[in-house]
Amino acid sequence: MNFKKKPYEWQKGMETILQNVNLEDIHISRNVMIFNFRNSSDGKMCCSLKLKNVWRGLFESADCFDLPIFICDVRIHKLMPEEIISAFEYYNYRFTLPAVQDIFLVCLDSGELSMAFLCECGEIINAE
Repeated sequence: MNFKKKPYEWQKGMETILQNVNLEDIHISRNVMIFNFRNSSDGKMCCSLKLKNVWRGLFESADCFDLPIFICDVRIHKLMPEEIISAFEYYNYRFTLPAVQDIFLVCLDSGELSMAFLCECGEIINAE
């Protein structure tokens, strides 16, 4: 992943884990962020995205936004060792790099909102 390219170019190589959902709410605790999604076609709760140990997050919005908000794509990419430093530099992380093996980049995109997170773990939890 080459962070010197524009984001839409390097995001093409990421795995799409969700598409066409409504972001219902976001829960933030000390070490975990949980994003709850509803199916955009029937409005039923479909799943949650759980991010563990978020080191850096970036929100870009065309304007203020209210939840729920439509999300086109949720993408994830496990960073290779050679990508980790450039990813943290790209997101202006100015502290000591975390001493963990697996670091993921998770991106949520819509026409109005773009979010990106560097975290230790990203997992989908299906609604019961």
